[in-house]
Amino acid sequence: MATLLKMPARAYRSLLVAAALLAMPLHPAQAEQGILATVNDVPITSLDINQHQNLVKLLGGRVISRKDTLNDMIDEVVKISEATRYKMNPSDQELDARVGEIAKGMKTDRAGFETKLKKQGISEGRIKQYYGAQISFARLLRYKFKDKVEVKDADVDRKLAEIKADLGNRVDKAMAGVKAIKVYSLLEVRFPVDAPEGGEAELMQSRALEANQFVARFKDCKSAKAAASGLFNVKIGKMVDADSARLPAPLVKLLNSKGPGHAYGPMRAGDAIQVVGFCGQRTIKPQRPNVQLPTKDQVTQVLLGEKYDAVEKKYMGQMRKNAVIEYKDPSFSQ
Repeated sequence: MATLLKMPARAYRSLLVAAALLAMPLHPAQAEQGILATVNDVPITSLDINQHQNLVKLLGGRVISRKDTLNDMIDEVVKISEATRYKMNPSDQELDARVGEIAKGMKTDRAGFETKLKKQGISEGRIKQYYGAQISFARLLRYKFKDKVEVKDADVDRKLAEIKADLGNRVDKAMAGVKAIKVYSLLEVRFPVDAPEGGEAELMQSRALEANQFVARFKDCKSAKAAASGLFNVKIGKMVDADSARLPAPLVKLLNSKGPGHAYGPMRAGDAIQVVGFCGQRTIKPQRPNVQLPTKDQVTQVLLGEKYDAVEKKYMGQMRKNAVIEYKDPSFSQ
């Protein structure tokens, strides 16, 4: 009769978990990578860290430090170990279905998703462990710890009110530093001076006289062409809006002396005589921005995430006590 050797329960569970995790396909180069830590004799290597970070990036998550990534991966193994202990770990069929759902969510099929993984150096085992840990903990939370993560409508309403008040205060603070802008609508009118050599002074004087005639005729910017009637080679530009604070102080003083509906000049401007028509002015008061609040569903998801993180931290502390965690690289244990 064969003799049966009795194995300690803890060692048996560790063996089961190690077998389940090691059965997942690994990257060919993993054996060459240094082991950073072991959890119930399951190794976590530097390559595993690389794969995990690449997977998080591929899924649109935030990549954290390698030390924090190792800590998350330790939690993964602990979750699967605890779920295996209570026979709550997901089957291969369930994991395959989950991976298929993720592929569909990324608007591709299973083969296309596997191609994406391969390009990023991510093994199928890595993604199965990633989602296997999530499913395992969800089951532990529900069936072992009997804890249901939920938020009440009152909590959501309270959070929405806090967000609204906070955004309102930020807008008030921003608006307090914004001043009204006085805008002048101006029209540039040029009288080009194209004189033969030696006759520039005489032509400049003649053009200045014509500019004076224009100033005397000017009533408003709409009648600028009429004011230029009969005058040779008058260039009427387009009306532009100018921030009074950016205009030269002497020009602002001149414009304000008579106000809109007048032309000012003549002034020398390079190879021309210039006249500035003052078309009008207005004050622009910055409008208070219309801040869009998050939806109730979005706030609900945020609160659920916060509660889930708190619950996870609580129970992970308990489950880690049942696990044998050894850091092979001291720099990751500090």
